[in-house]
Amino acid sequence: MLTRVRTILCLFFIFITSTLAQQVTGNLAGRIINQAGEPIQAVNVVVKSPSLQGERGTASDALGQFRVLALPSGIYTVKISHIAHQEITYENVAIRLGKTTTLGEIRLAARSIEMPAVVVSETKPAIDPTSTTVGGNLSSQNFESLPIERSFRSIVTLLPQANISYLGDETNIAGSTGLENAYFIDGMNVTDPYTAVSSTNLPYNFVKEVEVKTGGYEAEFGRAQGGIINVVTYSGGNNFLGKAFGFFTDNRLAADNRFGLIQLNTGDFSRYDAGLSLGGPLKRDKLWYFLAYNANVEKQDIAFEGLGVRTDDKRSHLFAGKLTWQAAPKTNFVLTAFGDPTNWDRIGHNFPGGDSPSALANPDPFLGKWEEGGLNVSLKGDHVIGQNLLLEGTVSRYDAHRKAEPATERGKKEALFLDLPTGIWSGGYGNAFDHHSIRTAGSFAATCFLGKHTLKAGLQYEDNFLDEDWRWLSEQADGAGIVLKQADSLYITLPLDFQADARNRIFSLYAQGSFAIHPKLRLNAGLRWDGQYLQGVDNDLKDAITDQYQPRVGFIYHVGKAGTQQITASVGRFYEQIPNFRPRQIRF
Repeated sequence: MLTRVRTILCLFFIFITSTLAQQVTGNLAGRIINQAGEPIQAVNVVVKSPSLQGERGTASDALGQFRVLALPSGIYTVKISHIAHQEITYENVAIRLGKTTTLGEIRLAARSIEMPAVVVSETKPAIDPTSTTVGGNLSSQNFESLPIERSFRSIVTLLPQANISYLGDETNIAGSTGLENAYFIDGMNVTDPYTAVSSTNLPYNFVKEVEVKTGGYEAEFGRAQGGIINVVTYSGGNNFLGKAFGFFTDNRLAADNRFGLIQLNTGDFSRYDAGLSLGGPLKRDKLWYFLAYNANVEKQDIAFEGLGVRTDDKRSHLFAGKLTWQAAPKTNFVLTAFGDPTNWDRIGHNFPGGDSPSALANPDPFLGKWEEGGLNVSLKGDHVIGQNLLLEGTVSRYDAHRKAEPATERGKKEALFLDLPTGIWSGGYGNAFDHHSIRTAGSFAATCFLGKHTLKAGLQYEDNFLDEDWRWLSEQADGAGIVLKQADSLYITLPLDFQADARNRIFSLYAQGSFAIHPKLRLNAGLRWDGQYLQGVDNDLKDAITDQYQPRVGFIYHVGKAGTQQITASVGRFYEQIPNFRPRQIRF
């Protein structure tokens, strides 16, 4: 009767709740047996870690199984004790982001006399025995000392199936383009909703762990056909910790080969990158804080043949902050804020399409003033009921701004003149834009454990809004922003004044289960549905895509002990989320 009631309660909680796509914690599981191979009930399991506020505990059930849910990623000590059996302590147990770490079958010896505890210090295998997901995890110890780019996005290329793209679309994963990736930081979707090319900038010094899913993931993960990059930033701890870092490079540390913008003539460059982070307790085991700041300056002198030297100057102020609160022994909240405001005196043409000029009559077509970046805030909570029900929820707001305008008076007043027969550009900047993207999301999650089986279901919602202002205008030339000379008597003017709002509201539902049909064989099955509702400037529904049904099936066969070796196979359907703006390349 009790089992039936528990099952009904689990199903009830699952189907009245909703969830965000990305996990920001991991789980611990195992099974405790005696020397005869029989399960032991009511064995105490206590976990401790510098990453955890206080300690967590649970007890094994009638099958000898135990689970400790929603653990922050980190290195843990696990103590297993029973009044009639010898105590065992596991050290250096790694809990990974989005993974279930298993201790396998733990065999306890009977205790008839007082015996010292057994301490196991070996690292347990980090294979999740319940998932078919292909990918990998990297902790800060793996990448902090490597010579990689400063953004967290460069970490992704350290994993198999991920390669740098030289076409401006970030990292290509498992044969997909960078436009098909999805980026999450602390459970918040930070993929650029404008074109989906990139995401919020964050230095890897703020990052604790990166998880990359390249395929085989369950129905709870969607809206991407490439890789899913899941990032967790640092939290505070019970001990005060401060860190400072700095990076510097310039042309004196590089080879003599110089590549310029037009005539292959680039002058001096320098890059300064410095920051610090502070973390610690506001109240031990109850409330932690983490604060980080990174100033980034990139300067490069660019010589225009016969027109002097100009400086490309880009300055970014990257920051992150987090509060971690244990409201109750099994209830936790995390408030996260981070941003990347950037000011850029940019040297380079801003004409969307065509090739670079062969020469410039004046430098103004290449002199722009840009502003980029924004502020992102999320609040996540989780609550554990017993050891069989986990509830998670997140609300978040992503706010990104990108603006470009001419840097000189001539650049504002004159049209950009492109002499196509000679390849010479002259006149003004020709182009200005102001893109403002806002993504608002809210969700909640429920996971229920029924013996050796797991059920999960939920709902996701996002509101992606774009305020677009794009102009090819000048104060002269009758308002034309761009003039093309195709022949001596053939000129084309390109006036553009494009102002519009666009919105894509996405609803998602999914249900999935993981079933142990044999001690060595597990079946994962689920179904996901996404609905995309596209609105125009008048907020009227313009189009709806409602047939995105996505079945997922996977098998896991354990060759050896659970968590050591396994063979997986999966098949599923995936759909991509439509960005608010993705123009085709314009060529003349």
